[in-house]
Amino acid sequence: MEDPLDLFNALIQTGYISKTDTGFLQNMLLLLKLPTLSEELQTFHKSQPQSEGTLTEKTERLVEYLKHIYKGHFALLQPIPWYDDLKLKLKEVYTRLEVKKVERGAIKEGQDLKCLHDMFMADEEGQHAQRIRIEGPPAMGKSTICRKIAYDWACGELKQYKLLFFLEMRHVTGSEVIDEIFTQLLPDDCLITKEELENIISQQEKSTLFLFDGLDEITKDKIEGSEIAKSINKKLRVFCTTVVTTRPRLRDKYLSNCDLYLIVKGFTKKSTNEYIDKYFKDDKDTSMALKQKIKLQREDITSDSITDLLRNPLHVSFLCILWEDYKLSKKENYFPKNHTELYSEVLECTLKRYCAKKDIELNDGEIPKIVTDYRDKLAIDSYKIYSADKINFLKTDISCEQYLDLGLLVRDLGHSRIKAQELYFFYHKTWLEFFTAFYISSQLEVGDTTGLDNLFSNPQKSSSVLKFLAGISESKASGLLFDRFNQKIQTLKNKFNTPKGAFRWQ
Repeated sequence: MEDPLDLFNALIQTGYISKTDTGFLQNMLLLLKLPTLSEELQTFHKSQPQSEGTLTEKTERLVEYLKHIYKGHFALLQPIPWYDDLKLKLKEVYTRLEVKKVERGAIKEGQDLKCLHDMFMADEEGQHAQRIRIEGPPAMGKSTICRKIAYDWACGELKQYKLLFFLEMRHVTGSEVIDEIFTQLLPDDCLITKEELENIISQQEKSTLFLFDGLDEITKDKIEGSEIAKSINKKLRVFCTTVVTTRPRLRDKYLSNCDLYLIVKGFTKKSTNEYIDKYFKDDKDTSMALKQKIKLQREDITSDSITDLLRNPLHVSFLCILWEDYKLSKKENYFPKNHTELYSEVLECTLKRYCAKKDIELNDGEIPKIVTDYRDKLAIDSYKIYSADKINFLKTDISCEQYLDLGLLVRDLGHSRIKAQELYFFYHKTWLEFFTAFYISSQLEVGDTTGLDNLFSNPQKSSSVLKFLAGISESKASGLLFDRFNQKIQTLKNKFNTPKGAFRWQ
């Protein structure tokens, strides 16, 4: 340090002194035999409005707040949020996912992560990963992993971390991490200032864990140059441990400095059956019947579609819910062949529940036009939101308030601080993509390829919508879909001089 100001700044950065805590500085002045300055500082400090508690006390209070939030919000899982009567206990129903390590520069996946907490363990040289990248396809369980980690910490596990901050990237409103902690996590009466929170994190940096969930869901204008990007790239809060979840290949430029790379593969056959048993823990006959049906489907269908469907934890949850409905409606012989059929079935059940709730009669078992019109208007608005690279609906984005009653959109009030604008969003991004594909399919049926052309302008980003679209489209629309796809492939072949057969439709 070259001058006293360097020392003063260092004391602030390490949390020894702050505007609300000058005791350490007063003692330093006494040791330097400057009692007059110490007394002046003490008199000035007493004249200032004081917030309650020392920094240590406020750290303990912060930990208490966070644990209370995580225990309250993450103790229960609600696979379909508009089914209010379906809430599952996380500690009872959580089933281990297959998670693979990928070594830097390796092409193939490495060893299996046997326990979720193993990602935080030190290696043979005593070093632990400070930046952890978790990738996986849509609805594969990445967010559930973050919730499980936060819940475990709140229940006394992961004792190496004094602080844990779980931040959902879809709700990010600014560029500063501290602001997001206040917005998403802390109550208005937390009695902790922004400066104090900075100091607490600085003091506890090596024992602080950040969970940034859904990096692919934050818009480019909010991540570029933000503290979130700097934190991930070790340009800020270097000694904190940071876990980032994302879909594959969508935010690679921000994740190049990660020490540990994990891929979520989803459920194995064994864990699929284990989850079904936990879901139907009080009804073993139903559990056995569904597992038997799945076994027959695996044997009858030669393609990988059923395997892919059952690897996805969200899809398995949907199947359990639908199986109960099939049992009541005597439809046990039917089974969705792919994720598009699965989402379509869940949507139909949801619309029928809405009709029952509103005393709207079905037309020979069919959903009446007034309700399907609400669905179609939601699809149009979803397409507009998706095309604008957004996830949340503002009140001005909603063209028909009646579809809010369907329960498909969740109203966002945040964890504590009410935001200036009322927001709505789908519980999972895949529903936004499903409804976007639903609308584009209706466009294709009348020969309009505008939406499809927009998807192919960025096929990597739109892969999930394209998969839904392939399943939803009727024969006429499918012809247009595959024509456009073949044109795109031909363009790529010409651009890269790719040998014939190098590309294929997945």
